[in-house]
Amino acid sequence: MSGWVVLAWHVALAALPALVSAAFTAAWIGWARRRNVVDQPGQRRLHEAATPRGGGVGIAVVSLGVLGLLATVTWVPASFPEYGLTPALLFGAACAACTGLADDLFAPPIAFKFLGQMAAAAFIAWAFPWPGFAPWLGYALAFAWVLVLVNFWNFMDGSNGLVAVQSTVVCVALAWLLGGAPGGVAVAVAAACVGFLPFNLPKARVFMGDTGSHVLGAMVAILTLWALRRGQANLGQVALLLSAFLIDAGLTLAKRIVQGRRFWEAHREHLYQVAVRRGHSHLRVCLAYAGWAILCAGIALGWGTRGATEGATAALAVGLAGAATWLVLRRHWLRRETRMDAST
Repeated sequence: MSGWVVLAWHVALAALPALVSAAFTAAWIGWARRRNVVDQPGQRRLHEAATPRGGGVGIAVVSLGVLGLLATVTWVPASFPEYGLTPALLFGAACAACTGLADDLFAPPIAFKFLGQMAAAAFIAWAFPWPGFAPWLGYALAFAWVLVLVNFWNFMDGSNGLVAVQSTVVCVALAWLLGGAPGGVAVAVAAACVGFLPFNLPKARVFMGDTGSHVLGAMVAILTLWALRRGQANLGQVALLLSAFLIDAGLTLAKRIVQGRRFWEAHREHLYQVAVRRGHSHLRVCLAYAGWAILCAGIALGWGTRGATEGATAALAVGLAGAATWLVLRRHWLRRETRMDAST
């Protein structure tokens, strides 16, 4: 019976951030419509109707709230030695959230956006430098890691439910690995994503916008660095958990750089965008990416726990399989698109 009591307690704790996120999202929809904070359909977008953006504000409130709670508690278990670093994590996540919110509301120059991302990365890297390296290199690696994840999460936020579902799977897996207070942070972030999903999937009444994608990228960076520093995850496990976004965003970005394109500009060249353009529904695409993420999470929590070598081997195998899948599907769908355009 005690096990069921513990389970019920955890469910109740997860329900609160989900409800907070849902309440803020619902309130934001009406406010954004009145203030015309909406994304219009366009050539570089997949939606067909004007839709409010910035709905990830609820996810941001929960994420900052749980970090703020850790930063202000007066009693901390001995198993949580990073307590003194939590304010820096809070400031980093806040920089990411505020940068995204400013972009949703005012569309400032890209230089402002990048400076905000750099500030977020600096705070988080100062608190959690990459383990196993000289201090300066650890800071540099963590700084780059935060920038990569914030931008990759932003790049992948273009199809209904995609970022929220991926973040839920990733955070649940990280909660399993971390446990304790850090695991509670991961559970809260996952629950906040669940609270947002009814407003975004299968039909989008609101987009999470840069507010949501920025703070989620920052939170995933924090949680992965947390797990690595505590020795509760190896690099292979982290790569497995994030493989869906690392492969799609990474290969698409590399392709645009090699072609001399302006890789920082909005486009519709990610695999998920090509899939939607080829007639696959947002829900189907979201579920396909979720299936990949769940499979990789299973490998990370199973085979990956045997050691760093096993984790790296699994990540390499999954990465090669994912890259091959990306190439085959992209060529197939683009070839069909070319044929259809030629026949019209």
